[in-house]
Amino acid sequence: MKNIWTACLAVALTTGCTKPKSAQSIETATLANNWQLAQVNEWIGAGAYSKTPAADSSVLLELNLDGTYTSLLNGHLVCQSTWSFNIDSNNAKSGGLELNNFVQTGLFDVWTESQDNNGVLTVIDNRMEVNISHDTLYLSPGFISFGGGATYIFLKK
Repeated sequence: MKNIWTACLAVALTTGCTKPKSAQSIETATLANNWQLAQVNEWIGAGAYSKTPAADSSVLLELNLDGTYTSLLNGHLVCQSTWSFNIDSNNAKSGGLELNNFVQTGLFDVWTESQDNNGVLTVIDNRMEVNISHDTLYLSPGFISFGGGATYIFLKK
């Protein structure tokens, strides 16, 4: 009987004393993967439509744990740089993804724009809102213009 209590105490101490992973590390580990673009849902004004990449326009986004990413079109390097992710304090499954020095890859683009009174377009944000559900990654521009927007749907590869 003494051995059972000793074993229970040892288990309680080792599990109770270990520090749980922060939401940041859990989400970063979840986000760091290879993601294949499956669909783009766009809306412009009152119209909405979906597009899927053509067979010769396969987009793969590789997010690495070391904070680097690679964007590939049909297996060919389009761009690579660093990425960062900030968790939404209200929802542990969403936050903002920033792909530094990103170049449009097939149907996938991350920039958003603003137009001033003189008609000059300015890129104001390259951060994407992130939601993850099982093996599906949803990316949407951090800023949605009045003219329209998009949601990019990626599947874990």
